Amino acid sequence: MKTKFIVMAAMAAMFSMGFTACSNNDEDLAGKEATAQARGIGFDVHADNSHATRGYATTAANAATQITNFQVWGFDAEEDALYMGTSLTVGRNATGSATSWSYEPVQFWPVNPLSFVAFTPNDYTAISGNAASCTDGVAAVASTVSIPAAVASQKDLMYAAKHETTGSDHPVSGDAGNVPLVFKHALSQIVFKGKLSTDQAITKATVAEISLVNVASDGVINFNSTADGTFAAVSSLGTQNVTYTLLTANLTKSVFDYSVDGATAADITKSDDATNENAFMLLPQQLVSGGTLVKPGSAAPSDGKSYLKIRAQLEKGGVTILENTDAIYIPINTLWEQGKKYTYTIEFNGTKALTPITFTVTAEDWDEVDVTPALEM
Repeated sequence: MKTKFIVMAAMAAMFSMGFTACSNNDEDLAGKEATAQARGIGFDVHADNSHATRGYATTAANAATQITNFQVWGFDAEEDALYMGTSLTVGRNATGSATSWSYEPVQFWPVNPLSFVAFTPNDYTAISGNAASCTDGVAAVASTVSIPAAVASQKDLMYAAKHETTGSDHPVSGDAGNVPLVFKHALSQIVFKGKLSTDQAITKATVAEISLVNVASDGVINFNSTADGTFAAVSSLGTQNVTYTLLTANLTKSVFDYSVDGATAADITKSDDATNENAFMLLPQQLVSGGTLVKPGSAAPSDGKSYLKIRAQLEKGGVTILENTDAIYIPINTLWEQGKKYTYTIEFNGTKALTPITFTVTAEDWDEVDVTPALEM
């Protein structure tokens, strides 16, 4: 190993045998090594955009409380050898809050640069296995993830990395010594809006269920330290046959009344309120295209394609024209990407024949919240 440490007893023995001469370079190196040995590895933790757990987005007011733990691996960037972490499958757990972080045992800076990779939250039960590695100084981790069906159990899984700590990030060559970890969203966030059409073909809609049908729930998320954190496409997607459901109890708003709401779009689900944990956090993926519209009263589709399923009671001037026991299935083929929030806007514009419910899809980056708790050892 090229990694060097100061072992004072060994140095004393060497000097006692008469090895008293050394160059200026040796003196400089010894001084730097002593500085590193005296300094524990610390972390500065930031969230790129916002950090969130259990399906809602963090605001500036609550961001400092959201990152409470992370699991991290550190590799010797010259030797590609594990330096921090129990094994290639189990990293070092760091816990704390905005003002205090800790991990055990504390590890000290070597002379060689280190590369780090981490994820949060480290106790997310959706992760069934990790495989960390380092090649040519680039640290990486591949996590096997299976998203739970219950939205309240879904969490905002985030990854961070620092490639080859040098300069001010490494106390051998600078004074800071803390590793800046900028966490990025690994999943796709799915939310819904609703509206009534301006022609008032439907004057009241009461939503009972919104489901995503035939979605992949499991796969492998790949992340590495190149350019301070880069995702590769999610690999090994499982069979795309899982249904994720939001019932009335999960919805921010379930009743749309034209006399009150008009044709203004409003949140059916909400992602920025801790009391409304109703935004899906799902694996990035290409949904299966090729489905056909299934109108109410028909059998549920069995073609393996991806659908948006909606159950709602629709009324026109106080007369019910569709009961919520009947469902409509609308084919969807969106490409969900990492770190994107997708808003499906559902327009209830049926007649007695129920013309198809239309929707639009938008994708946006999550709002940035800068969180900078520091661990100082």
